[in-house]
Amino acid sequence: MTTQFAFCLESADRSLREGRYADAEHALSAALALEPRSVKAHFKLGLALERQRKWVGAEAAFRAAIRGKRDHATAWLRLAAACRRQGKAREEETASREAARLAPRSAEARHGLAITLARLGQTDEAGREFEETIRLAPSNAIARHGLGLALVAQGRDAEAAVAFAEAVRLDPRAYRAHAQHAEALTGHPVGLSEQMAATLVGSSPGAAIASRAALGAATKTSRSTACRPARAASRSFSSCWTARQARRPLTAGGSAAGS
Repeated sequence: MTTQFAFCLESADRSLREGRYADAEHALSAALALEPRSVKAHFKLGLALERQRKWVGAEAAFRAAIRGKRDHATAWLRLAAACRRQGKAREEETASREAARLAPRSAEARHGLAITLARLGQTDEAGREFEETIRLAPSNAIARHGLGLALVAQGRDAEAAVAFAEAVRLDPRAYRAHAQHAEALTGHPVGLSEQMAATLVGSSPGAAIASRAALGAATKTSRSTACRPARAASRSFSSCWTARQARRPLTAGGSAAGS
């Protein structure tokens, strides 16, 4: 490793920590001009690009890192996220499965696979992956919420209500879980076909407020109507979730491989 290459990496790391992602991209491009086969530089470049929502470039950078180190589980995980953002379902599934295969005890990798499977409508396997995520990370409220959605898709509303309740207990601000807990208890499941892809990946503050407002309206309406509130709420929740801002990237989940 040359002194100049090491300087570029150090500069990139500092820029990433400080949220100056364009500067990090510039430093890493310079590093790769010096050492084009550096796994570490390619991986970090992928992180800098995904934080700028440059998904095509991020995908290319993570693939380059994987070419240099096929068992780089975190690069596979980030590749799956980049493919997800581009609507590349088959590539996303392949990358998610490889990440989970390489790191079977990683809650993040198993959770990533669960999200992918849920998005693709493979709810039985998704449920098992959410359960494994919870076993590895019991405090993961999002995984419990995802498990609840998978159980609803399987018609197991009573078990879904328990999963949603646990999500609420772990994160009282989880307005969506509050709503779906109530719907599961009333026996009126949420609209999974519309919501599964949107509800597992976080929401903007505005969307959370909209979800809370929709829940309040549904609760008020339920006093006079038996079945319509849950379905009306589902449409409201689906609208605010699908209109949300893009979620923040998942945590990288470990250091990159060496150069």
